[in-house]
Amino acid sequence: MPQPHKYLDAIIEKGIISLLIFTPLAFGTVQPWSIAVMEITAFTLFFIYLIKKILQNPQPSAPSPNPSSALRRYPLSVIRYLSSAPNRPLPSVLCLLFLLLTLFQMQPLPEAIIKLISPASLTTYQIFGNNPAATLHPISLNLDATRQEIFLLLSHAAIFFVIVSHYRTKDQVKSLVKTILFMGCFLVVFAIIQKMTWNGRIFWVYPVDVDLRNGHRIWASYISYDNFAGYMEMAIPLALGLLLYRAPRITTLPDAPLTLKIARFMASENITPYSLLFLLVLLLAAALIATFSRGGILAFVFSSLFFAAITRRRRSLKQKTGFLALLAAVIFVVAVVASWDRLEDRFADLEQDHVSRLSIWQDSIGIVRDYPVLGTGLGTFKNAGMRYQTSMSRFLFDHAHNDYLELLTDTGIVGFLLGIGIALVFFRNAYRRWRQKRNMFGKCIGAGGLTSLVALAVHSFVDFNLHIPANALLFSVIAAITYAAIFNVSDKNGITPDPIQVA
Repeated sequence: MPQPHKYLDAIIEKGIISLLIFTPLAFGTVQPWSIAVMEITAFTLFFIYLIKKILQNPQPSAPSPNPSSALRRYPLSVIRYLSSAPNRPLPSVLCLLFLLLTLFQMQPLPEAIIKLISPASLTTYQIFGNNPAATLHPISLNLDATRQEIFLLLSHAAIFFVIVSHYRTKDQVKSLVKTILFMGCFLVVFAIIQKMTWNGRIFWVYPVDVDLRNGHRIWASYISYDNFAGYMEMAIPLALGLLLYRAPRITTLPDAPLTLKIARFMASENITPYSLLFLLVLLLAAALIATFSRGGILAFVFSSLFFAAITRRRRSLKQKTGFLALLAAVIFVVAVVASWDRLEDRFADLEQDHVSRLSIWQDSIGIVRDYPVLGTGLGTFKNAGMRYQTSMSRFLFDHAHNDYLELLTDTGIVGFLLGIGIALVFFRNAYRRWRQKRNMFGKCIGAGGLTSLVALAVHSFVDFNLHIPANALLFSVIAAITYAAIFNVSDKNGITPDPIQVA
């Protein structure tokens, strides 16, 4: 009879897959109801994982402890887990410090302290508030917005923790990769059908704002093509990693002509799954280019170069990259050349859009200048920006169109350094371990995952995909997949190591 924790394993894995399907379909999870569903599901899966660990590892010497006392003790086990491996302590400490910073932004403080660490906040309260003198004030200009952002971050962190702790095998990791690619393919097909039959409503039933009735910005279930492009640019490298894993290594004929090598490949038993993956990558890349999102296209180009660069540094992968070079050539001819006129027009408009984004960034610098240390509060750019906006008065900007700059305005220099530090330390540790990885699956999926993270990191310089909950969740899941493929999937345990030594 299966043990109880086996059922919990199934619930966890199906729950994460359900989140990956639900979040992009729910208009990118930008509405309060969909955000609530995502957060409740994420926290539920986190607590189910904790319960599973309690059932899986009971205390042998304790005489049948009651569940409540076990739950009270388990946070210590979580802390021990975070500190048990050499690659985890520093990122964990930085994450904890960032969380404490955001919580500190919500704490009511005396005016003397506010004046010392955030004098602009005190000025704002004195001008716009009706509070008497000596009233306690928080650093955050909008407590509800900061609280909501903290819950969002915690929900993403919960899913990341569950994946890196629970996913240990190649099949588990591959199930998430396939789910992401399936959703990417579905969104592309749905976008095409919806464009062809557009009636002014998403899913043909959900009404949109009158300014969006022409459907120009709407792609699939996303309100903005930039956000749709953000999803595609993260999915494509994972497909490339899986494609690289499936690609055969033709090493028996080093001096044979290219035509003979191609003939050998065409006769391979892997030709069918490889061809399907090839078409999938082509479909996703063509859809990304068809959005004409300049940030998305530039991120795709940069990340593709990054993928080529890191895979060429591993001798065991270098022999497979010829097929990917052929794929890149096909994508360029089919997608870029076929849409060159539209692409030329889009990039010709760059100067006009550059001026509007530059104006937003200049206004944002004013926020940083007045709130340099701890910022205006996580998630409060909309509240702070109204006071500093100097152009395009017909529009109210929710975000800075630059995730790094918005992190700086919301959390100040301290939060910015912590956030960037978390990302850099995680990426450095993952890349170093990837360079030592011998298992072919871990190398290929790890390369794809690292490239996905780079793609969104580049796009974040000119957009706010990390503030779209569906894309932020996908980013967290891919980071966790990358970690699991590199650190958790064993090079041993019956898995045949790569016969070529690490480059």
